[in-house]
Amino acid sequence: MRVAAFVAGGFLPDAARGTTRTSLMQHVDVPMTMAKLAGATWSKGTPDGLDIWDAIVNGAPSNRTEVPINVDTCVGPTGSPPCTRNSKYH
Repeated sequence: MRVAAFVAGGFLPDAARGTTRTSLMQHVDVPMTMAKLAGATWSKGTPDGLDIWDAIVNGAPSNRTEVPINVDTCVGPTGSPPCTRNSKYH
């Protein structure tokens, strides 16, 4: 799926402004990329996201080889748990 997206702000190098990137990227990559830029490490669980800064700034190939898809197996009548197996909402 193609979407309109942008990165703005003073942190983006001038050479990257106004460019178009076509590497495979996903919204889950944004938090990981921002964490790496801030010098932070991911401390909880295994992240779905990848650091895609080099792909954004330099047009380097993305490290992403697949796109994660969220499959909720438990969505209740209000859009969230509680749910039970074999129920109308499971």
